[in-house]
Amino acid sequence: MTLTVTCAPPDVTGDDADSAGSNLESEGFEVSFDPDLSEADPTRCTVKSQEAFQHARPGSVVVLRVACQLPDVRKQDGAAAQRALEEAGSTVRFKPARPDPSDCTVKDQAPAGKAIPGTEVTLALDCPGAPWY
Repeated sequence: MTLTVTCAPPDVTGDDADSAGSNLESEGFEVSFDPDLSEADPTRCTVKSQEAFQHARPGSVVVLRVACQLPDVRKQDGAAAQRALEEAGSTVRFKPARPDPSDCTVKDQAPAGKAIPGTEVTLALDCPGAPWY
């Protein structure tokens, strides 16, 4: 006879990724983030859903799907905005495309708020001497 023990992992939906991971690990589970948070700050990320919500074996992997808070880079120069977003794990596209965005100011970003790590953020630029932008 084989006895399989399962238990319900704690519900960490809505928690920041850092706390959620620590909580699950302290309960004897392993944690995997979807998407990977190696390029993002887990304290700026929120768990949107989790797999293995009702029954899982102790030691099994609980997959946490997350979205992360993007820095608000509006009104910054383009180069500083790009650095901040890349440090948060996003990629950046400028509209209009500029080889040196440091002389431009970010007038809008899309998306703003929370996004999945790795999301491409488009920055609308206001550049001096370019009234057509």
